Amino acid sequence: MRRIKSSNEFDRILSKIKNRENFALVRMGGKETAILSNKKLDLSNILEFDFDPKKENHLFFRNMLIQSYKTDHEKYIVGMPCYCCTNDVQANASMGLIANKKTATLATVFSNNNSKRANEVLHSLLGRNIITVTSWRAASVQNPAIPLNVRYSFRLRNNAIESLNIIEDIKNFVRANNIKNYVFLISAGPLSNVIINSLFEEEKENCYLNIGSMFDPLYYGRPTRDFHKPSSLNNHKICVMDLLEDNHVT
Repeated sequence: MRRIKSSNEFDRILSKIKNRENFALVRMGGKETAILSNKKLDLSNILEFDFDPKKENHLFFRNMLIQSYKTDHEKYIVGMPCYCCTNDVQANASMGLIANKKTATLATVFSNNNSKRANEVLHSLLGRNIITVTSWRAASVQNPAIPLNVRYSFRLRNNAIESLNIIEDIKNFVRANNIKNYVFLISAGPLSNVIINSLFEEEKENCYLNIGSMFDPLYYGRPTRDFHKPSSLNNHKICVMDLLEDNHVT
């Protein structure tokens, strides 16, 4: 049994970034676990996405999302939902998808209390070549609050679940420009994990991070999640989970 704690997991991931290691990090948050459970979601009113299990293309996306958690590689890290952030059924079902639990981390590694450490991630990326994938509304380039060397930014304008075409756009860019030893900061909702899985299979000599909404206060100039607010209980929450490592999926 291995006990993992979100604050320690943040330190582990941050150390990899500082050491310029090439690895992939995908994460299963509440929206992802809802899709995995085939629950209908409609977040279009806040300009995010909707998921309808009755739509064939949405089920196709769900299958790709499932596959994004099954890659078994020492440089592929899956952030799993913990029991304190979701129910036991969803947490257990999500963990059952992870092929390599030895590399697993917590989905909240960049959220809750760790969201207050965004500047540490930012400073660890100074001097690196960066590619971002964000909403078209995010000020991820030419933003004084983001002093990173962003070489290119891919933007999502539509429902993320219906924007799988962006994956080929990014892969073509990587091939055409021989992109290696770059850091990809991906904030594209559930699509982030599908993008990362596809890019990792294509080229392992880059660092792919599902950064989620950690940089949102910088991108948008305001908090976008409850855990960004100091008055929120989640802003102070540190997740802990005991993990049975011998449940290895083959």
